[in-house]
Amino acid sequence: MKTIYLLRHAQAEARDEKVPDKERKLVKAGIEDARTIAKNLREEGFMPDLILSSDPPRALETAKIFAKKLKFEGSEIRVNKKIYSAEDAQSLLEIIKGLDEKYNSVMMVGHDPALSAFAHLLAKFFTFELPKSGVLGIECKKKKWADIVPSINQIRLFMAPMKKKKVENLRIKLIEILGDKLDSAILDTMMGSGAVMPARLLKVIKKRSRQIAEEFAGRYEYPLLKTSDEISLFFQNAENTAEEK
Repeated sequence: MKTIYLLRHAQAEARDEKVPDKERKLVKAGIEDARTIAKNLREEGFMPDLILSSDPPRALETAKIFAKKLKFEGSEIRVNKKIYSAEDAQSLLEIIKGLDEKYNSVMMVGHDPALSAFAHLLAKFFTFELPKSGVLGIECKKKKWADIVPSINQIRLFMAPMKKKKVENLRIKLIEILGDKLDSAILDTMMGSGAVMPARLLKVIKKRSRQIAEEFAGRYEYPLLKTSDEISLFFQNAENTAEEK
């Protein structure tokens, strides 16, 4: 089974007519975001077989930050200039289709709008703009890169930088959702055994489910999201935060 991780380069210098686009470098905030995301994913056991990066400094530097923080086990970061020049998602798909079959997972470090369009091509649900330093993992149920096709693939994980207020708002929602799921799962299991559930025990289950959800949602600086509902909450929260400003 093949897995593709799409990483949009971290925050870079603003566009300037005096500086060619390909020479733009990362700013301090972007470097910190990339380090944090990579550190969180490392703690999750994340490790691609190959890191494939665009050649501009802002992309290659992002790739190097991830490689260092992940303690990348590959021999080197492979640079592909076609990622920068890609005009659409199909161009990026062709790059993926040409990978050596010895790799089962690849992290592609690139640019928008092509990268977000590629995410949508692979996983129809993902209609959003991939944030800078954001990582989207897509699982393709194919044994060969050349056989990967659009739309039918599944999202494996998503993580992206967030402002502190946004993180807390998202965590509150995630804790509520996960707590309810745990509560229901435990009750269904116990009810299925024919057990009589006293009111006191119901309260204990609900409280403990909430505690587990809080611990799980607070593992990393930025929540690790794995379902379409959770990812939708991320972008809804971003829209709400923008409206408040």
